[in-house]
Amino acid sequence: MALVRNVFLAVVAVSAIAITPGDAEACSCAGIGVGGHFAAADAVYVARAFQNMKVGKRWIQSFRVFETLKGKARRNFQWNRPAVLSPCHVEFKAGASAILFVDKSGDLHFCSGNFGLAGLRDGDFTQLLALAAHNRATAPQTRTVVDAVARGTKGFRHKRQRIEVRTGGKIASGNHQVGGTQLAFVQRQGNNQVVLREIVRAGNVTAVVGRYEREGLTFVVVMVQPRGHRTLKSGKHLPLKPIVFHVRQIET
Repeated sequence: MALVRNVFLAVVAVSAIAITPGDAEACSCAGIGVGGHFAAADAVYVARAFQNMKVGKRWIQSFRVFETLKGKARRNFQWNRPAVLSPCHVEFKAGASAILFVDKSGDLHFCSGNFGLAGLRDGDFTQLLALAAHNRATAPQTRTVVDAVARGTKGFRHKRQRIEVRTGGKIASGNHQVGGTQLAFVQRQGNNQVVLREIVRAGNVTAVVGRYEREGLTFVVVMVQPRGHRTLKSGKHLPLKPIVFHVRQIET
């Protein structure tokens, strides 16, 4: 049964940063729980990094903010720090997805939780987003869920004409053509279905967690629905296409 909650699943937002597991163990602050990091942060953002640039004796890196989980909402965040870095410094690569824990000075310290989301445990992500989503009751959009399932099962549909997708609730319905395969969203239990275990959303960010037993595939897909619309020549307004924030496929 799909569990719809008003949270964004950060488990799939993986940051490509300079800290290695060995570095993390060397820094005594690494053992602080995610709940403590969230509570201590002045702001928490779901973001993507731009190029890191050296300006004089400073490093400056900008981020596009997709969603504010805590603190002052903004579209962009700029990280300005000294050129001389500590052994436990953080360095986000251009294009890396991240959750940023920003302190009151506007800095991103390793000890504040900025050490790479790939190293966190699944339970940590759930706890973080439960905290972040307090009083946010937003239903996921059908189009976003369909796109997420299409991305999550890419390479595993094998040109099958029809695959049932069980949601366990009225989240998405009907038939949706994806390439040569029809994704049929149903609520009944059946064989060889794609079962959506969780569909979670905070603001304009949605995550879908599913399991395709026939292929032994578990997938987690995070989509961002940009604000605004595009205008056709006819004058009709259509929502912008969702952005794929991250896709994770695990075969077991």
